[in-house]
Amino acid sequence: MEMVSVVIPVHNAEAFLAETLDSVYAQRDSGIPLEIVAVDDRSTDGSRRVLEEWAENHGDISLRIIDNENAAGPAGARNTGI
Repeated sequence: MEMVSVVIPVHNAEAFLAETLDSVYAQRDSGIPLEIVAVDDRSTDGSRRVLEEWAENHGDISLRIIDNENAAGPAGARNTGI
C-alpha cells in the first residue's frame, strides 16, 4: 500500500508550526494515506502543545511526535524521523 510520509524537524517553531502542518494537510491526496512525523529537537517553547492540539483537531491524519533525546539540529532530526 502506498503512503506519503512527511518528516518535519521541530525546534522552537511554535509561531509557525500550525501553519506548516496546515500546509502539509492541504496538499494531501485523499486516495493516498498521509503520515506526518514531527521530530521535536529539544524545543523549549510551546511547540509540543501546538503539535498535540493540531493532532487532536485532525484525527484523519496520523501525526507521530518523536522526541530527540539530544538536540541534533535539522538534519539530525530528519534522520531520526526517517
